[in-house]
Amino acid sequence: MNKNFDEFISQTDDMYFMTDNWTNLRVQIKKTIEEHHLDIVALNIYEWRAVENRIAEHFIGTKNTELFWMWENHITSNFKQYSKQVSEFSELSRILKNVINHDEVLWLFLGDTLHGQTKFWGYSGNIEPIVALLEELPPLDFYIVSKKLEWLIGQNHHDILFGFGEIISSLAEKVKMIEIQFETER
Repeated sequence: MNKNFDEFISQTDDMYFMTDNWTNLRVQIKKTIEEHHLDIVALNIYEWRAVENRIAEHFIGTKNTELFWMWENHITSNFKQYSKQVSEFSELSRILKNVINHDEVLWLFLGDTLHGQTKFWGYSGNIEPIVALLEELPPLDFYIVSKKLEWLIGQNHHDILFGFGEIISSLAEKVKMIEIQFETER
């Protein structure tokens, strides 16, 4: 792609997302990525919508829908499912780092809510920098998605960790193992 076009898109994204249309979450994310030198890339406004539509079409069965509250009842029955309350970030961090391949480049969607409207900002990166970013942010809804659309893992504002797809047996096994580790450490 043309470098000037990419710069224009980046500047356009920044101008739109730093207005009063949404909270300052995207600014906070950008600042955290820069300060901690995290290898995470923001999807531009055009990539973000296309990726969000692909995820929705694959996991929900319809495109042009939002990822908002996807965990509730929107996932098609074609996917294995798992959910568990995980309130401590240290436990969540261990689970994600133990379940997800460290070399795999993933999509990350972070929920931002203003005046009852929710938007998910899209990013791309590996699990280590994604977990480092999540640790620096206030609690929020998020989705981590395999770029091959094999699985989706997320956590909602009720601290419910959920997963769909091929990663489920590994997720359930690792959660049980980490719970035992947490109990013995206390």
